[in-house]
Amino acid sequence: MKRSILRHVLSLSLAVISVLGTTSVAHAVDLTGEIEKLNSEFKNALGYPIIIVDKPDFQKFLAKHGYENTDNEDILARGLFTYIKQKHGYQMLPEEAGTLAPSFRPTNKDASAQPFYTEKVRFNQMKYCVVIPSVTNNTPLEEIKRITGADTHPELFKNFNFEKAMSLLSQEEIQLFSLYHELSHCLDRNYIAAINEFEVVPHNLHLTEAFAETNALFMLFQRHRLKKLGAPRSILRTLYSKYYGPSLAQKESNVYASEATRAGGSVYFLSPVLLPAQKEIDTNPTQIQSMSLEQTLALSKLIVDHHAINKTSFEAMHMMMKEGPDVILPHYQRLAAKKPSMFLKPYQDLLYFKSVLDSVDKVLDSVQSVQVNNKN
Repeated sequence: MKRSILRHVLSLSLAVISVLGTTSVAHAVDLTGEIEKLNSEFKNALGYPIIIVDKPDFQKFLAKHGYENTDNEDILARGLFTYIKQKHGYQMLPEEAGTLAPSFRPTNKDASAQPFYTEKVRFNQMKYCVVIPSVTNNTPLEEIKRITGADTHPELFKNFNFEKAMSLLSQEEIQLFSLYHELSHCLDRNYIAAINEFEVVPHNLHLTEAFAETNALFMLFQRHRLKKLGAPRSILRTLYSKYYGPSLAQKESNVYASEATRAGGSVYFLSPVLLPAQKEIDTNPTQIQSMSLEQTLALSKLIVDHHAINKTSFEAMHMMMKEGPDVILPHYQRLAAKKPSMFLKPYQDLLYFKSVLDSVDKVLDSVQSVQVNNKN
């Protein structure tokens, strides 16, 4: 078992190091142009509109009407209602605009996607979906801190050197991945519909995020020839789980945090899908390049169904985040000995999860070492 875990960690290290010599040269990306192109392409690609709102363009629209840099959500909602009708030709409901308004406050730099359904009770029947990319003027450091959670909780990263992570992905790669991740939420006809807006089941959220991450990886390879993003992206997600995850899970004083929020470290532990998806690109590049949208979505679903964390192991990982490995690993070891058919797989998964979390800083150190040697 230990050899198997070691192979997993070693493969992650080699995958990241290999990126240094083989990744495509990042080209300057006109994110506004990319958004316009995607808006045109996905206006009705799956039978419902996908609307990508370019934040800077919307801010210009507000400024033109005398509301520059406003954080008044009523004004933002009314502005968004009018903007989407004029810019995209879609008549949304006022309450839908109100739902989106907080995402457009000037201080909100996050990326998100918001599906709207034909019924109040969700039936996997999407009426339309809105993508809100992250702001385009974020620096590479700001983007990395946003993805890892260090922007809102810098105290958790006080002993982490962000210089080690700066070389993993370029600013263009990070922003494109974020855009296509959110777009993939809107293309998701399987997992996202299972998320009940009143009570989000954490494992369902993990499956949704796993699909968006996997599909974004495939689409960026197909459309931008970015062929080595899986391992670096896996590292960034793992940093979030390692440094921010335990704090989320253990924050008992925050009585308003939902269970899904508390499980964030497990929700966004996405190495189990990113690395197999990257292997598909490495093994079958020509086949994946030629896939239709429907075929790509089907492949992404296949990766998630086979490689995403299963519900029992997910719950075990969340417990490890909350109680700590010194408590939970012996607990699951005893359970595995008593009922191996039920608990051996979760116990083995916990060992793998912990090994990846423990080794992520060493992987980054090895990347930095290779870069120094390459310069010399």
